[in-house]
Amino acid sequence: YVRNVREPLCINSKFTEITGVDDSKMEHVDITPNVVFKYLDLSNLSGYDRYVIYDMQGKEQMNGDFEENVNVQQLNCGKYQILLQGKRIEKVGIFFKK
Repeated sequence: YVRNVREPLCINSKFTEITGVDDSKMEHVDITPNVVFKYLDLSNLSGYDRYVIYDMQGKEQMNGDFEENVNVQQLNCGKYQILLQGKRIEKVGIFFKK
């Protein structure tokens, strides 16, 4: 039995072996909304230049210049890791695409 989750959700996990991104030394970021339907809201973050989105097999799915709202409509449903990159900072977060 799986219930429909509507609250914001953040899971901080280590996915170094899968994605090749060593997130043990990085700060994790809370992603909202989580579950994402169309746009990933990153408006509460600053200091980043780029983003990279990986699936859980470690394959890069999207990348681009940092935006407050990232259009993820083309992604299949599932769990993804996002790497946010700045000049001196990197953060990772997990989100679910529905």
